[in-house]
Amino acid sequence: MLKGMKKSVLIIEDDECTLEILGYITESLNFNPTLKSGVVPLTEIEEISPDLILLDHKLRDELGGNLCRSLKQHQKTKDIPVVIFSASREANLVAEKCGADGFFPKPFDIADFEQLLNTYLG
Repeated sequence: MLKGMKKSVLIIEDDECTLEILGYITESLNFNPTLKSGVVPLTEIEEISPDLILLDHKLRDELGGNLCRSLKQHQKTKDIPVVIFSASREANLVAEKCGADGFFPKPFDIADFEQLLNTYLG
């Protein structure tokens, strides 16, 4: 990575308000967010080539765990850290089963979100 380039975060969340808030916080912490509402094809994720993927567990048309499993089985995306986030209590088990690198509960505190980003990108 070139010196001075911001690390990138792909945020996949189907709630527009939450997506905007996460994008704003991510940008204010000097990371480069890419915001997507709903399922994103693997080929598009390859093109974006993020340093971290934050993935909502319950998307409109799909479960985030299924997308995470595909990402972790795909040669070009398997090494990108994926963190599942959800208000659902059982989603941490889903995160483990699909091979996610972490789980982040909603609702969240901004300081905890900042710590999450720094853990994976700092």
